[in-house]
Amino acid sequence: MDYDIEKYLPHYPNLQGMMENVPKQLWNIFLPSSVGGLPDMEANVMLFKKRAREREQAMALQKLCGLPFRPNEQLNITEAKVRIQGLKQRELYRRFRNNEDEEEEN
Repeated sequence: MDYDIEKYLPHYPNLQGMMENVPKQLWNIFLPSSVGGLPDMEANVMLFKKRAREREQAMALQKLCGLPFRPNEQLNITEAKVRIQGLKQRELYRRFRNNEDEEEEN
C-alpha cells in the first residue's frame, strides 16, 4: 500500500467494520493498493450487505412457505411464488369449506 490506511479508513465506515476483526498485518491483502480504490470497495461492501439482506428474506420466505430452497433466487420472484401458493391454498380451502369435488366442476 502506498498510503496510510489508518488516516483514510475512518472515512469509510463499512470498510472499517469489515476490517475490525482482521489483523493489521493482513490489511494490505484485503484493501486496495491505492486510495482511489477505497470508494469503489466501500460501494461494493454496501451492495453486498443489501444483497445479503434480500437473500436472507428470500430464504426465510421459502422456509416459511415450504418452497424449494433456492438461496440465490431474487426476492421479487420468491414473493410472487409465495402469492401464487397462497392463492392456491385459499382455493383449496374454499372448495373444502363448500364441500366441492374436482370432478363436479369439470
